[in-house]
Amino acid sequence: MNHHLVPMAGVPKTYKVIWTQAEAKAEVKRLRASAVVSFDCETVDFGEQPQISLVQACVDTGPVCLFDVLTDTSVIPESGILELLEDGGITKIMHDCRLECSMFFNLFGVEIKNIFDTQVAYRALDAKAHMQTMSRAKMASFTDVCLLVGVPIDLSLKLNIKSAMEVDPCFWAKRPLTEEMKTYAAMDVVPLVSVYPKLKTRLSGSGYEGFFRNMCDEYRSMSVNPKRAKELRTQREKSELLHILDFNPNYLLSKTQKKILRR
Repeated sequence: MNHHLVPMAGVPKTYKVIWTQAEAKAEVKRLRASAVVSFDCETVDFGEQPQISLVQACVDTGPVCLFDVLTDTSVIPESGILELLEDGGITKIMHDCRLECSMFFNLFGVEIKNIFDTQVAYRALDAKAHMQTMSRAKMASFTDVCLLVGVPIDLSLKLNIKSAMEVDPCFWAKRPLTEEMKTYAAMDVVPLVSVYPKLKTRLSGSGYEGFFRNMCDEYRSMSVNPKRAKELRTQREKSELLHILDFNPNYLLSKTQKKILRR
């Protein structure tokens, strides 16, 4: 399989498209040797249930893996990807993991464990900066996160592909994949590897690490166990409000927040 360079300033990386079982198993084995894996999917909206088209995974060494699920749907259940996602000993770096968590649970009955969600990390830092709860913090895009921590990203390519995706919900059903599509998919996971330690450092000692972990669990639970997700949100918001009031006893509570504190 030919390797292709992902053109990102300061982040040289190659990618490879995988559609055979033998190669998929070998690459998943390599990925599982790492303690941290960045992960994303591209989907096709055929109607009631989105379908997975491409699964992207990356570690700090070696090429980015682009698993072509649409070409061979058995790549996911037979390659070890599901076991990787369920492995609580491996951190999965993702940006807004809710769709992936929903799809893998509904399609395969798999719960993705040990998620470091970069959108949630941004919300935690934004909440701290503005002394508010994470539920009121900004829902950052992946580009926002990269800009926050100074990780380079090719905005022009991302915008071009995003525009095409908005026009055509079945954009990721196209085969063969173009070089632009493959580069875009790889760029969804390459920066996550660089973003992760920077966000982790900013969260350390912020006082919001626990709230961050709680919201990651909420994101993961929204489709898997909505009742638990709601309970987690209520517990987190109450703890956050008490934390804020410790720093600012004059913090103006809304009616909803007062109700949360009475629970």
